[in-house]
Amino acid sequence: MRTVKVNVVTLDGDRRLLDALGKGSDDRLGFVTLDLARELYQPFTDPQGDAPEDYDIVSGSVSVKVP
Repeated sequence: MRTVKVNVVTLDGDRRLLDALGKGSDDRLGFVTLDLARELYQPFTDPQGDAPEDYDIVSGSVSVKVP
């Protein structure tokens, strides 16, 4: 099975990377996972408050385009 795990990051005012879906790169649940055998598009929601307030992403979508 081929899966892709995607993390969403953003930059703060000082251009430091912030994990917008969780506590950081060690957070195993702070990713959107796609099973490429079944899906190429995955909408997601994320709890509010698990990243700094002005940088917390709470919904979005990930799509994979296969050439």
